[in-house]
Amino acid sequence: MSSGRESWESMFVGESPALRALVDEVRLLRGSDVPVLVVGETGTGKEAVARAIGGASALAAGATPFVPVNCAAIPEPLLQAELFGVERGAFTGATERRLGRIEEADGGTLFLDEIGELPLSAQAKILRVLQEHRFRRVGGGAERPSAFRVVAATHRNLRAAVREGRFREDLFFRLAVYEVDVPPLRVRTGDIALLAHHFLPSSMQLAPSALAILERHPWPGNIRELQNVLRRAALIAGSMGGVEVAGPHLPAYLVRSLPPPVIATSFRPSRLSEHPKIPSILPPRIVRASARPESMSPPPEPRERTGGSQRPARLADLERQALQQALHRCNGDIARVVRELGVGRSTVYRKIKQYKLERRRSE
Repeated sequence: MSSGRESWESMFVGESPALRALVDEVRLLRGSDVPVLVVGETGTGKEAVARAIGGASALAAGATPFVPVNCAAIPEPLLQAELFGVERGAFTGATERRLGRIEEADGGTLFLDEIGELPLSAQAKILRVLQEHRFRRVGGGAERPSAFRVVAATHRNLRAAVREGRFREDLFFRLAVYEVDVPPLRVRTGDIALLAHHFLPSSMQLAPSALAILERHPWPGNIRELQNVLRRAALIAGSMGGVEVAGPHLPAYLVRSLPPPVIATSFRPSRLSEHPKIPSILPPRIVRASARPESMSPPPEPRERTGGSQRPARLADLERQALQQALHRCNGDIARVVRELGVGRSTVYRKIKQYKLERRRSE
């Protein structure tokens, strides 16, 4: 973490445009007390976003409490006691007073994780507390105030749940004053190398072949899946006395999920690149055609004219030309090139260096 960054920013690893936009939103929300709904796929880091947002509430100065509630993990009969607290003698076994999560969050942030799993009966009770910021302990008489800021999170589409009658519309609008959409890892491919450096032990590094595989995986489990994959790979590499995580240390399902350009073993470096496992930026149909066994009759290859004759164009020449054209169209904007070609940022940088291309077009 650079000296110019605040401590909370260290929770966000990466430099992709999607992550930078998310950090900007968090910075905006940290100085306010508006309710926030954090949405995103499982494993994207919604709780980390909620913690960063709730770290500086406008309701109180200095350090403030952050009280998480997993709405999916608490059985409905116990939910009211968990949220509102219990007075001594309220029911059999209630031998002492117990504070609820809402009371503990006074002056800080109440984080309602997996809010989409909350039963309708409990949604009505939560709505009233959010409206009035007052609650009553189970078995208690008087209502008590609690000045808290609410941040909720869900992987579900709450708008669809509202239309289907599974989530209260009034509660949704109460929670979603500001909605933060956490980007999935598949749109942050350029961050994978930095995330790997963050998750791997300091004594280990990631081999280029392994990085190429990681950058082509769709990551349905997002950052949580990547972290688990790297922990497993580091364990295997370490048991073999290695200090580098390479392709063979990764789970087999990652390799099986890759398209042919990454996992094919019949590539000839002279036909594609200096390393057969570096992904190509060309469309798969062209790459697959170049990988046909010599005994098969290959389809007609693209040909280019040299004087009055024609000769087969090498695949590397086509790749260089495709990248050069993309850089020209995007005026050297690497983020746009990555989106247009559909490959990882590190792959684009690698190819630019390999082919000695200029990032900016000449005016």
